Amino acid sequence: MDQSCLLLLYLLLSLQNCLSVPISRFYSFAGSSGDQTFTNVDDQATFINLSHDFIFYGYNFSTVFINNNGLLSFHQAVNGYTSDSFPLPQTLIAPFWADVDTRNGAGTVYYRETTASAIVSKVAQDVQLAFPGQPSFTAKSIVIVTWYQVGYYEENNDK
Repeated sequence: MDQSCLLLLYLLLSLQNCLSVPISRFYSFAGSSGDQTFTNVDDQATFINLSHDFIFYGYNFSTVFINNNGLLSFHQAVNGYTSDSFPLPQTLIAPFWADVDTRNGAGTVYYRETTASAIVSKVAQDVQLAFPGQPSFTAKSIVIVTWYQVGYYEENNDK
């Protein structure tokens, strides 16, 4: 079999490893969820003053900065996007790291902190399922950030 056929076979077999979470499994957002939003931006961040400190790698944080490019940072806002390889020098979590551009109505970033017991319990259950064998997970509040139908830089309305 020639190399191009092997490459095609590899790519086809790799497709089975591409997964996405159906929107029905997202934590509630928009609508009546009480989310804040930021849209029509490129390379910007906002923040939430947390109702309870967040302990991350042994450090307590009372603020989380939400970057439209898919980062949650803790010491300071990260306003831009860089294609530098990880680890980056900032203290951050990168759930959706991409060069996002929501100008021209290309999607919305929804965010909020919640103490709703149903959501806190659901998150605790999801964490236990994802990390079996670890000590039980409890939380006092949850920060939910959803990058919904966001576009990418210079093609901002093409999802």
